[in-house]
Amino acid sequence: MKKVLIIATIILSSFMSIICADIVLIIKNIDVDLGGEIAFGVYRENNWLDEKDYNYSSRQAVTGSTMHLTIKDIKPGKYAIAGYHDTNKNHKLDKNFIGMPTEQIGFSNGAKIGFGPPSFEEAQINIEEDKENKFIIIMD
Repeated sequence: MKKVLIIATIILSSFMSIICADIVLIIKNIDVDLGGEIAFGVYRENNWLDEKDYNYSSRQAVTGSTMHLTIKDIKPGKYAIAGYHDTNKNHKLDKNFIGMPTEQIGFSNGAKIGFGPPSFEEAQINIEEDKENKFIIIMD
């Protein structure tokens, strides 16, 4: 009986650890004439805006001025989303000589660039396992 309980506990805990959610990004104001791709990263607070260390990501060819991008299998929790319109498909956000983006960018929660990028708190969203997780991102 003890073995059965141990096995059941192991199986149950492994199922609990794989509970995930999908998110749908509704991306608006894309300059479709520039072509390229839309790229988004989903971040936790500890790696916010680290271009090489995001928790989840997705990239898709530009097909219209409004697009839907799905990112699957995200563990529920607090995140922030950042994305850009990679017009030249070089897989990086291009910036000018003072560090300002030269490609369209967008953030979750309507966060905007001021005198630097928005904080994690400004862009923070909550992804929940049993809810429809749709977020609108306006590209600037």
